[in-house]
Amino acid sequence: MFDMRKKVKPMQLFGIGSMISLCRWKNSQYDSSKYEYESSQEQTTVAKAVHSYLYQFFGSHAVYQVFSCIRPPSLEKIDRTHIRVPENTTAEELEACFTASPNQEFIQLNGYFNGNLCPNSAILGAEHLTVISNKGHGDEILLGFRGKRLECSGPFHDATIVQFLNEWKSNRGFHNLESLIINSSDYKNYDRGDIIKNMDVKQLDRPEDILQITWEMSHSCSYSMFSTVPPKSTPSGFRSRDYLIRDEVTMKLLKFPSLVLQNIFGLIELHNLLVLSFCSKRTRYLIQSLQRYQWMNIKFVRYTFEWEDKIWVWVRLGNKFEGFSLSPTTLEETVITPMEVFGMGPEVPICFHSEGNYIYDKDQKHLVVHGIHDYLYQFFGSSSIDYEIKTENELPPSLKNIHKTSIKVPENTTAEELEACFAASPNQEYIEIDGNFDGNLSANSVIYGAKHLRVFFEGDHGDEILLRFKGIRLQFHSANFHDSTICQFLKEWKSNQGFQNLKSLMINSSDYKNYDAAELLEDIDVRQLDHPDYILHINWRMSISFPSAMMVGCFPLKSFPSSFESRDYLIRDDDGEKASVFIEDDDVRIALWNGNSCEMENLNS
Repeated sequence: MFDMRKKVKPMQLFGIGSMISLCRWKNSQYDSSKYEYESSQEQTTVAKAVHSYLYQFFGSHAVYQVFSCIRPPSLEKIDRTHIRVPENTTAEELEACFTASPNQEFIQLNGYFNGNLCPNSAILGAEHLTVISNKGHGDEILLGFRGKRLECSGPFHDATIVQFLNEWKSNRGFHNLESLIINSSDYKNYDRGDIIKNMDVKQLDRPEDILQITWEMSHSCSYSMFSTVPPKSTPSGFRSRDYLIRDEVTMKLLKFPSLVLQNIFGLIELHNLLVLSFCSKRTRYLIQSLQRYQWMNIKFVRYTFEWEDKIWVWVRLGNKFEGFSLSPTTLEETVITPMEVFGMGPEVPICFHSEGNYIYDKDQKHLVVHGIHDYLYQFFGSSSIDYEIKTENELPPSLKNIHKTSIKVPENTTAEELEACFAASPNQEYIEIDGNFDGNLSANSVIYGAKHLRVFFEGDHGDEILLRFKGIRLQFHSANFHDSTICQFLKEWKSNQGFQNLKSLMINSSDYKNYDAAELLEDIDVRQLDHPDYILHINWRMSISFPSAMMVGCFPLKSFPSSFESRDYLIRDDDGEKASVFIEDDDVRIALWNGNSCEMENLNS
C-alpha cells in the first residue's frame, strides 16, 4: 500500500511502464520484498500486468490462483479462485470476477456470500466448487451445478435434495458429478426416510459389509509464504451400505432387434424421439439409421419466432405436423438447470420443462437457436428438406443452410440490420419481406438474389428492388412504382441488358395507382397473337411460406399458383425469348413462355 509521506518512483517492474507508479520497498522487520503502487485506482492495472508477466515468465504448467478478501480483478488463465465475499456484493459483481477465466479447476466462496449467483453462472461450471454460506438456502447452487465435485456448507430444502437425487437417478441431469458433500447447520435435520422413500435405494448384499468411498477435493492454498507448501487437494470420503443405481433405460432399449426398434421409433412422437436422441451418441446414430427412410418424407423444418420471445419448431413429416416450443424464463420464475440437449454443453441455458416445451434464458436466445438448428440439420440431414425461418415481430438470427425466410420487419429497422439476417445463408430459394419494411435494402443486397422474392410494403416506391432483382420470380404487394421505372425494366429486359434469369414478375400496387398500358408500351415493339380470337393463358408456381395458423387442418404446398391472360407479348433481342405482358389499373405482370405453363384459349369456344 502507498505511504503518503513519500513519493513512489516508478521502476518499470514486471513490464509495467513509467506511467504506473510501482516500486520495490524492503521491509526490514520481516526481511521480505514488497512492492508499492501509488493509487488504489491502479490496482486492477497493476494486478493484470504482474500476472501477465509471471505467466509469460514461468509458463502455463504452473497453477495460477487468486485469493482475495475483496472483489478481485478478473484475470486470464486463472486455475483456482478463493474469495471471501465482502458484504452487500451482488451476484453480478461476483460474476464479473470470473469473466476472463470462466472455466476454473477450483472455486471457493465464503465470507459474506449470500448464496445468490447469476443465471448459468460460470461459477457453477467449476470442476470443484466449495461454498460456505449461512445466509439463505443453497438450492439454486445445487440444482445448477455442472461440475464434478461440490461441497456446500449451508441449509437446503428437503424438496431440493429429493429433486437432485431424482434427476441424477433418472439420468436427467448432473452427468458430470462425481461427489457431493452438504454440511448444514446444527439446527437443520434431514429426514432420511422422507427423502429416499420413493427411490429404489439398494444395500450391499452382505449385512456385515460397508463401503468406504474416498476422493480428492481441490482447495485453495491460502497460506504464509514461510509455511510448508500444502498439497493441491485434500481427501474426502464417507462410509455407507446404501447406494443408488442410475437408470439405463436407453441401454435396455437398444438391445432389441433393429426391426423391433424401427417399429418402436415409428410410434414415438417426434419431440419424444428427439429427447431419446439426447441420451447418447449411440442412441442418436441408431435413431438416424433406422428412421432415415421415413425422414425422406420430411418436407420442411420451420423456426417460427413469435411475440414475447416464444419460439416454435415445426416439422412437416408426410401429412402431419409435429413440433416443440421454447419459452423464455428468468431467474425469478424458474431456475434453468442446463440439460445438455440438442448437443449443447452445460454452459448453454436450456432445459426440458414440460411435454413438448423447453425453457431457455432469453439473453442467450441466438446461442440456443443456433444450437438447435445445427443439431436438427445434422439429425435429419439436408437432402430434400427445406429449412425455413418465419418471424412475427423481430429480426431472426442468421443461420446456415436456410432455404426460405419470411420476416415481418420491426419498426425502425435499418437496411444493414435486415441484411445481417441473411449473412450465413445468402442464396435462398424464397424470401418474403413484410411488416414495417420501408423499401430500403443495402446496395447489392443478397435479398436481390433470392430465386423467389415476395415484398409487401406501402408508401414508398419499390423502384430499386425491381431494377436490381437478379432472381427468377418477383412479386410485389401494395408497392407503387414510377412509370419510368416500369419502362426502364421492360426496355432492359427486351434489349437483353438485364434480368436474364427472370421468369415472372407480378406487381399489385395500391388501389389509387393506375398504370397506363399505352404510355408504358408506346416505345416498345409489342406483338399480339396472330389470331384475334385467341388469348394466351400463362401460369406458374411461386414459392411461399405459409403462416403458422394455416398449419392446423390443412397441409400447405411448397408453392402457390399465379397466372394471367393476355394477347400481348414481347420478343427479347438476341435470343428471341418471348414473354406475355399484362398492364391494367394497378397491376403489371410479365411472364416468359419458356419456363412457365402456357395454354392457348379460344375466346369464342
